[in-house]
Amino acid sequence: MEQKKKVSSGRVLYFDLLNIAAALGVVYLHCNGMVHSFQGGGGWVFGLVIECVFYWAVPVFFMLTGATLIGYRKRYDTKAFFAHRFTRVVVPFLAWSLIWYLLLPGVNGGSCGLLEFVQKVAVGKIVSVYWFIYPLIGIYLSMPLLSLLDGRYSTQLYLICATFVLESLVFPLASQFGFQIGKPFVVSSASSYVMFVLLGNWLENNDLNKKQRILAYAFGAFGLLYRFVYTLVSSEAAGEVDRQWFLYCGFPSVFLAIAVFVWFKYHDWSFLQTKAPTIAKVASCTFGVYLIHYEVIHQICFERMGISGGSVLFRLFGAPIVFAAVALGVYLLKRIPVVRRIV
Repeated sequence: MEQKKKVSSGRVLYFDLLNIAAALGVVYLHCNGMVHSFQGGGGWVFGLVIECVFYWAVPVFFMLTGATLIGYRKRYDTKAFFAHRFTRVVVPFLAWSLIWYLLLPGVNGGSCGLLEFVQKVAVGKIVSVYWFIYPLIGIYLSMPLLSLLDGRYSTQLYLICATFVLESLVFPLASQFGFQIGKPFVVSSASSYVMFVLLGNWLENNDLNKKQRILAYAFGAFGLLYRFVYTLVSSEAAGEVDRQWFLYCGFPSVFLAIAVFVWFKYHDWSFLQTKAPTIAKVASCTFGVYLIHYEVIHQICFERMGISGGSVLFRLFGAPIVFAAVALGVYLLKRIPVVRRIV
């Protein structure tokens, strides 16, 4: 039987925990950038392990979006939905884009201008990891339509399965085995990251029995192992990183994300119920962590402190330290009335 998930505030405890874990996973990925440049040897293999183990983080963020927002009409109207998303996501995104544009000569080229800033934001040239915001905004704009699928779980499952087969299996596997397909067939209404949005809502609202959960974990482990072994063997043979499965919508990523989501949903978190308010506060800081952590890693850890991106110790222990430090900073900023709007 599924555990009681909501605390007195109405928040879902496993959502907050999953949010924090995914944010930490993103920090791990960005502390591990050296994996994208093939070097061979144990250090690079260790980087590939980190890359594969935490690759679920971004898909899970989209899944949480679906789990929490597809049913928004039960809480408020569409106008309020867009107002909330604009103030909580778009405003902080634009604010920190402007901050980094003004502070970093490598971004503004030593000169600043409004038109240049707008152009760089439009093409995603301020902070590279902000790419995530663009499809997220697209999903928000699609949410009035997606919300009509709230409670229509058989339709959701059809869209998920059709998208998975075409985009996660057929197209990438055809490419891996050298079979040329001009353009992938897609289910337009559920393609790419929308699949994860629907998947998160479906998994939240449908119970899996023990056998189904074990199957989800087995497929997740298979996806992780498949991506690791394929990338390792193929990259060493080619002498460069084989990016065949550096795809969030590829089946290894989908399987792993499902396994992680399911584990967090069904794990017994009752021992943390008394800590739920504190956990909720940490979870509320994760978007701020996302907006700030990348430049903290590069400008402070790498540039100012001289830490090597290839350091095994940094890639293993640096992420939780960076996460904790930035989360604390975000928490303090949130206590300042005006500044809190940008985190």
